[in-house]
Amino acid sequence: MATDRIRREGGVACPDGFASALYDSLQVGVAVFDDAGRLVRANRALRTLYQLSDADHTVERLIREGLADPEGTVLGPVHHPVDRALRGETVDCLSVRIVVPDGQARHADVNARPVLAPDGGTIGAVAAFRDTTMRERAARFRRCEALVARALAEATTVSDVGPALVRAVAGTLGWPHAQLWLVDEVADVLRLAAQWDAPGRTLEALIPPTIERGWGIGGTVWDTGEPLWIPDLLHTDQVTTSNFPERARRAHTVGVRAAVAVPVRDGRRVLGVLTCVADHREYNGERLVAQLGGIANQVGHFLSRRRADELASELHRSRDDFRALLRAFERDGAAARAVRHDLLDLAALEEGVAALRSAELDLAAVVAASVAALGPSARASVRVSRPERLRLRGDAARLRAAVDALLGAAAGGDLYVRLTGEPGVAELTLIGVGALSDDAAGPDPSTPVDAALGLRLALAVVRAHGGTVRVSTRYHPDVTFTVRLPVDGPPDRPLRD
Repeated sequence: MATDRIRREGGVACPDGFASALYDSLQVGVAVFDDAGRLVRANRALRTLYQLSDADHTVERLIREGLADPEGTVLGPVHHPVDRALRGETVDCLSVRIVVPDGQARHADVNARPVLAPDGGTIGAVAAFRDTTMRERAARFRRCEALVARALAEATTVSDVGPALVRAVAGTLGWPHAQLWLVDEVADVLRLAAQWDAPGRTLEALIPPTIERGWGIGGTVWDTGEPLWIPDLLHTDQVTTSNFPERARRAHTVGVRAAVAVPVRDGRRVLGVLTCVADHREYNGERLVAQLGGIANQVGHFLSRRRADELASELHRSRDDFRALLRAFERDGAAARAVRHDLLDLAALEEGVAALRSAELDLAAVVAASVAALGPSARASVRVSRPERLRLRGDAARLRAAVDALLGAAAGGDLYVRLTGEPGVAELTLIGVGALSDDAAGPDPSTPVDAALGLRLALAVVRAHGGTVRVSTRYHPDVTFTVRLPVDGPPDRPLRD
């Protein structure tokens, strides 16, 4: 029989144990077929490539039916390397995609040769598979890093690039889900900045609105600052959250098998977490963590650069404020005395030594009072959206002064005021349409020092309450102020009663 004939090498019969030892010592996967295309032998390296045990007899079907070109088109008899070899062809370095049961597709280069009898007839074929999965993934990650770097260089905010970022990462991995979470310093939680799900797939029912430090996969990475690779979600003790096993079982029902998450850093500080979810068990986590870490580092550099730009802009404004003060001092001693108290108050707030009168207050009422105090023409152009009540603990007088200053800076045209509440955080957005145009009414131009100091004091007051103020002039001459305040006061600086 042809099967017996191809057990001979060079016309010399080889003991079966010798052949098995020889095949299994090779680092490349080897498959031997008889002249009818039936599998005679598959070595251990080939079974490892397919993630099959020595007792699994499906390897023949997988080789015959599970080879595809790099784009995923299954190879038929015309193009299949074994069939080509059985027809007498020599196949060198054919790039193929290997479909793996319950696993991610792998890549290999295949060489195939006909096995010839002494009379020149073909009595079988031998195919050798060299695993190129890591090489292919590394090449895709290099392309992904280049795309992400270009996108981040052109972006001004995470919202500009976040969706494209997670889509690129998930596409590079060939995984169905990816998410970018960023630290909300005011609420002290992780918030979802961007996510991508493969068509027809969704994790909406499993994704919480926020993640607390130490909770689940993302919270664990945030808390420890270390990457986390879970090859099989159903069998792990790496996440200590009490309800994680139940959540893992729920995830398993929608096809989630493995996950990897890496921190997004600014030096030692964790700014966010990049999480990717797989629909198969993943056993190459160490290299994957390193590759994803490169993407996360790019995001971290982008966030650092954005913060540096904001600090530079703030320094520039401070320098302008100081120059305006000097001019005021030169013109009018009375003006200098009038701003002296505000300057001392500003310094005390920024140094963290100013007393804040803490009490329960209604921020919605504070905003309503500030709007009502605007001049008649300004009030006519204001559109306000706010809840009836929004509880917050803080210094009502100082917060009222801060809102007054921000409203004054945004006035000049149509003015939109929106106050919203979410768990643990109050957010006030002020949009001044045309506020930066040359003909905008704005604050009284005769008091530039007061206006500048008012804005600086507003920023200091919000920060003293544990909040943040973001200023956007992206759509110049419009200006947008976004104020976020923790409703229970700053976590690291208790307000004084």
